[in-house]
Amino acid sequence: MFCCFRYHLYHFIALYEDYHLRTFQASSTGTVNRWKEGHVRGSLTFRRHQGTLVIGRSGTYYVYSQMYYYDCTSYSMSHYTLLNGNTILGSLSSVVDCNKKYNTNYHGGVFRLNSGDELKVEVYKSKVYYMAAPYTYFGLFLLYPD
Repeated sequence: MFCCFRYHLYHFIALYEDYHLRTFQASSTGTVNRWKEGHVRGSLTFRRHQGTLVIGRSGTYYVYSQMYYYDCTSYSMSHYTLLNGNTILGSLSSVVDCNKKYNTNYHGGVFRLNSGDELKVEVYKSKVYYMAAPYTYFGLFLLYPD
């Protein structure tokens, strides 16, 4: 298991690594595309403008994502991880009030992915998020190759 982890890891971090407040709107489709490559090993392709990650090697992967929100215009904050356009993971939390508009949501799970599959993160309800590298991220690592 550890040999595979070393060679097939992809971790995106938020585009900005400083701690200044920078909020962003998601694209009109809800896709988050302000990612920067963090740790990269293996046969994966990042399509920067689409915000998608294309799988190069089939196998069983752990997929994860966390978003840091800054919004009080919606009653809830949520984000989803999509595989080939279908939701495979989602997380949702309530907005207490405008004095507590910072919130994080994390989710992760194990999935069988095929070469050519595409992953992306989308937000729907709250589209204002805080892009700071330690708090907003998205990635996967290979557990078992085919």
